[in-house]
Amino acid sequence: MIAMVSARNVNGKRVFPGGGKELTRRIACRDAWDVRHRLSVQGPLDLDLTLTCGQAFRWRRAPGGWSGVIGASEIRVAIEGGALVVTEELGDRLAPAAIARYFRLDEDPRIHLEHAPALLAIPGFESLLGLRILRQDSWETLASFVCSAAANIRKITACVEAMAERWGEAIEGSERRTFPGPERIARLRERDLRAAGLGFRAPYLLAASRRIASGSPPWSWETLRTMSLDQARASLDRVEGVGPKIADCVLLFGLDRLEAYPVDRWIRRATLELASRRRARDEELLLWAARLGPGRGYLQQILFHLRRTSGPLPPLPRAQAPEKRSARAKTRPASGASTLLVFAKAPVPGKVKTRLVPPLSHAEAAEVARACLETTLTRFAPAGARRTLLLDGVPDRELRALCRSEGVTIERQSRGDLGARLRAAFRGRRGSVLAIGSDSPTLDPARIEEAASTLAAHDVVLGPAEDGGYYLIGVRRAAATERLFRDIPWSTRDVARVTLERARSLGLAVHLLPAWYDVDDPESLRRAIEDARGTEPALARSLAPLLEKLTPKTA
Repeated sequence: MIAMVSARNVNGKRVFPGGGKELTRRIACRDAWDVRHRLSVQGPLDLDLTLTCGQAFRWRRAPGGWSGVIGASEIRVAIEGGALVVTEELGDRLAPAAIARYFRLDEDPRIHLEHAPALLAIPGFESLLGLRILRQDSWETLASFVCSAAANIRKITACVEAMAERWGEAIEGSERRTFPGPERIARLRERDLRAAGLGFRAPYLLAASRRIASGSPPWSWETLRTMSLDQARASLDRVEGVGPKIADCVLLFGLDRLEAYPVDRWIRRATLELASRRRARDEELLLWAARLGPGRGYLQQILFHLRRTSGPLPPLPRAQAPEKRSARAKTRPASGASTLLVFAKAPVPGKVKTRLVPPLSHAEAAEVARACLETTLTRFAPAGARRTLLLDGVPDRELRALCRSEGVTIERQSRGDLGARLRAAFRGRRGSVLAIGSDSPTLDPARIEEAASTLAAHDVVLGPAEDGGYYLIGVRRAAATERLFRDIPWSTRDVARVTLERARSLGLAVHLLPAWYDVDDPESLRRAIEDARGTEPALARSLAPLLEKLTPKTA
């Protein structure tokens, strides 16, 4: 329920109905509206924690509460009797419902513990559940976090306020100003932003604002809210100055994507400790964090605060198995997939990635193939699944050593077309089986986990490639492949479509993954290098020297 209580002036004093007292001293501004909203709150609310945790940078402590800028309004808020009270409002009027939405007052934060009740055992965790993830303006959030590189909260706040003071619009009756939109920032020069204190961050924010303001290619915040998390993250990663952590911060704080889980040094430490790991790649941490459920972004903020202020966290208990299990169940892997097969060719010059020649040499094309294969073997490891490399060719010493270190067995591919090789590879394997190639090293590992888990409820999982083939196929029972992989027009753009039709004609339940691309020509290699900068830096560094050759020469 939302109620609004108005005050009236009596002998120069503000008097509220029922004899209530004003919660704060008046803002020293003659144009303050004489309004007061009382907004009911679902669950706990801690304003101090919410507004100091590093998600928003336009709030200041004020007598009896907090003062902040939302859009073209400055409001002053406080807590009274478990409700959020708006004691002053300047500039554009904000509807009470809009304020409630901004503070997420209709959502009890405790719902996010549904998938992670074990977190309550961490000392101090429950007392922080009054923290709220604000629903902030998307552009302001992106700009703020571009300013976060090598900066603390005080520095970010200084940069944000400096931009508002210089280029924001006036807020009627207030000394503060709105945050400038991307169109306004895009018209500036780099030295203007440097003068505002942004330093080395200036060119990145300028490039981001121009990318968004130009509309070429079209930019839609609403699309980022509705597309898959991987697609949204990839779109943000393409903005200059936005890496994986900033992209996830924008998704979480500016796009209401509570499944985003930003990983910085504090969250890396916290997640490693909770997972009882000494070290892991960020991608592995994200996969582990998925166990916390769809509200893990909210839980991340509490973990961030705890780790930063209270030190190391205790490990979470491992998921307990049912008391009664059959002997067969005891030997099954924890993942939804029993086996992951990786199909690849030995990286021999002249035998692999020949569509990259020219502009690359055969030796360079082979190095691309090796880098893609090595990344595939280290990046994709579904929990509990046995991994086997199905190799066309002879493994060299380097590849054998990598497979040993990764716990991957090596088998030779059989002869015949792809259908015959797939049938032979799947034949006789127990449990569910996934097969991938080595041509999609920038695929999000979460897609592999999704494929593995979905086989518990589907007969077939298919990851279509943008060229008409597929980057992944999996079956719940290997025997299904004897009919599934026959009479498919291999090496055409119809492979995925015909395979899908065949599966459905056989009465098999199919789960489709989002489409992704293979690295098999200069254009897709350039794309992979760009994508890898944020997700697989080692891959990007190994392939970056080839970019000059991949760039068409102009006359």
